[in-house]
Amino acid sequence: MKITFIGAGRVGSATAFSVIHAVDAVDKIVMLDLLADLAKGEAEDLTHAAHAMERGHVKITGTNDYKETKASDIYVVTAGLARKPGQTREDLAKINYKIINAIGKNIKKGVIITATNPLDSMNYAMWKATGLPRQKIIGMGGILDTARLHSLGYDGFIIGTHGLGMVPTEKVPAKAMKALNNIAPEIIKRKGGTIYGPAISLSRMIYAIINDTNEVLPCSCILDGEYGLEGLSIGVPANLGRPGIQDIIEIDPPSAFNKSAEAIKSQITALGL
Repeated sequence: MKITFIGAGRVGSATAFSVIHAVDAVDKIVMLDLLADLAKGEAEDLTHAAHAMERGHVKITGTNDYKETKASDIYVVTAGLARKPGQTREDLAKINYKIINAIGKNIKKGVIITATNPLDSMNYAMWKATGLPRQKIIGMGGILDTARLHSLGYDGFIIGTHGLGMVPTEKVPAKAMKALNNIAPEIIKRKGGTIYGPAISLSRMIYAIINDTNEVLPCSCILDGEYGLEGLSIGVPANLGRPGIQDIIEIDPPSAFNKSAEAIKSQITALGL
């Protein structure tokens, strides 16, 4: 199995490291980045890690050429800019949309996992850019937000948007929700960005897809009538397997879910999609 990581920064490289360690079926990895030296340097470092794990048969290539990505089974997209202090999500969406649109036009088949923020609107933009079936386009977000919720001692999982407006499926006190919303900004303030949480969340999705586990995970999915919604991508529980999204599971969502959907839809409309 072959995986391409588009964006050889900290999240992309940490995810590749996790995949080498945990997903036996992967034997080819491509690290693609506009910065060719970064991609090649990460590929060489990861190659040494693979040999240290006694998985030296995994071929790891670093490049800035999409030709190297042909025949990839999965594309993991982490490329894009992070939000700067004072920058609105709408401003970030306009910038990263251009990046996602350019990437999407270079992908003709395979399953795509999007991690670029604002995640839900960027996942929808990726679907529009590629023209692939919606089951092949999946956004990472709910797994990470759910992990953060569990770290605070609460059950259930997170649906809705990735970020402000996330919706817990179980009752969570307002104080805890405030703490949940502050987790990522605090990490960014202290170390410049979140790395390991997103990387492991992506790795779990990759594992489920490659091993066809049909595991239920909260992911950003493009809806076409589910939950009475269409024309957006939003976090919902879904079965993941070899085709990508096997099934979208419909639950009775909290009332805040519709408000979350409206916010995503507004962002998508502002992009002209």
